Amino acid sequence: MAGLVEKMIVTDIDGTLAHKDHIPAEVAKTCILLKEDGWSFHVATGRILKAALPHALRIGALSPAIVYDGARLMDLEKSTAIREASLGGDVLSMALASVWDAPVMLQLFSDERIRCRPGDVRVAEYFRSIGIPVTQDLVSPDVGDGYFRGIAYGAPKDIQEVRRTVEKALGDRATLTMAGDSFLDILPPGVSKGAALDWYLESLPEQRRVIVAVGDHLNDKDLLERADIAVSMEDAPLEIRRVADILLPPASEGGFRKLADYLRDENFVRGKIPAKRNRERGNVM
Repeated sequence: MAGLVEKMIVTDIDGTLAHKDHIPAEVAKTCILLKEDGWSFHVATGRILKAALPHALRIGALSPAIVYDGARLMDLEKSTAIREASLGGDVLSMALASVWDAPVMLQLFSDERIRCRPGDVRVAEYFRSIGIPVTQDLVSPDVGDGYFRGIAYGAPKDIQEVRRTVEKALGDRATLTMAGDSFLDILPPGVSKGAALDWYLESLPEQRRVIVAVGDHLNDKDLLERADIAVSMEDAPLEIRRVADILLPPASEGGFRKLADYLRDENFVRGKIPAKRNRERGNVM
């Protein structure tokens, strides 16, 4: 690449780096290899920080981490928020009330804690298994402030119906996105992984940089659209594959390791494969 260019990879965790909560050794080695080539890593995930941290450390990611699907930018070392946006309790209560009797499980993300209903046993068991504090006292849709992300989890057909119901109830008072076929995210208005990346970039000095973003589902779309080079997986939804410049094999096959083949390609390194996206930022190679 001509001149001094900061090289940044911003990546999702689940379904990209990790499969079944595990980053394969060859993927971790790929990240080390790319770091040796001058690339820095940041994670962008729906997870709370404590659940993201082991994976971030495994790939040598830097602060800040984009967590809570973009509702929080957090320092990896201090576990503190650098910037955040929360849901109004009235908005979240309205969303919960609209789907309270639907056949789904509900999760609320506060400050590094999870809250769910007493009967949502699978939710509680999962988070406790990875050391996340869980309170099973959600007995009414009436909740207060202090939540950064709400989730409805269930069968894909039920989640689609829940999405339509919540959209009708809330309108533009929240951001709704799919974090997987079975996960509907309810986020503060204007929040996304891509918007969180903008928050971070605005805090940095003016510099020529190239940004590679990696993601595999609809909650990654804004992030991919803001990147110079968008990377997804072959098993991603069609809407995401259409956004991608590069498609990698599925995470179940350790597909992230193939990213090095593209970023170390001689033509790419010499700047003969230009960044395609967001040239208005001046992020050219």
